[in-house]
Amino acid sequence: MGLLLADVLVVFGSKSDEPVYSRVMSGLKENSVSAELHICSAHRTPKELDALIESTSAKIIIAGAGLSAALPGVVASKTAKPVIGVPVSGAFAGLDALLSTVQMPKGYPVITTGVGNAKQAVEAASLALKSYGLVKVTGNKYNQGIKQKIDSIKPIANKLGLSFEFIETVEGNFDKNHQILVNVVELAGFSSEGLEDCLALNVPVLKESSTPEALELFEKTKHGLWIGLNRVENAFIAAAQLMNANSGAISGKLKAYREELAKSVLEDDSSETKKFKQ
Repeated sequence: MGLLLADVLVVFGSKSDEPVYSRVMSGLKENSVSAELHICSAHRTPKELDALIESTSAKIIIAGAGLSAALPGVVASKTAKPVIGVPVSGAFAGLDALLSTVQMPKGYPVITTGVGNAKQAVEAASLALKSYGLVKVTGNKYNQGIKQKIDSIKPIANKLGLSFEFIETVEGNFDKNHQILVNVVELAGFSSEGLEDCLALNVPVLKESSTPEALELFEKTKHGLWIGLNRVENAFIAAAQLMNANSGAISGKLKAYREELAKSVLEDDSSETKKFKQ
């Protein structure tokens, strides 16, 4: 596979996703963003997917799939470039795909749109090609759960060599042209008002969650960009990836952070294997 030179790589899992990816491609073209489309399945063509990711020089990747929707997450596991995930409606009106896309483990965020929201993906990719100088974080500091989650960003920020600034309110404190917002929200009270035309990564925080909250998340994600439940650290990592997209300044630190995460998993595997060895 030859070197791919477009600014945005668009990857969808199946030809059946055409109603979504055709709108992504036409929207990027209207925004004068160079893009290249490939159909590649995380399950059926894993070697081809590896080659595609290795060969692209794209700054941003838009990935979409339905059902188990593994593709965006698998892509995110193979690159430190920002990945915008578009869940595609199939079973359960796309709820299964949404949860598979947004609920990523620590260190591997997928910036997720609502189900089939090609327009949001295009807007996010177009904005992500700009340069940003600072991450700002906002949330209800009087909610102890939210405060603890925001505090969890600090050690990751230190490892990546990036600072962030906490703001109590967005109005008057956020420059959408030069800053990325991590918006830590109580799901029931979320509103996207005032967050249009900017890179705002919404992160819901809940002490306990159940099926009704999943359905509420499904409704809220019809607007904006989302990171998984309680994954404030992933939102900061996604913001760092977005800041790095144009400069590459912290690529080494992002790689080192992921290597550290991998090492911890391997150490856990080794200890558990010894524990249960017959």
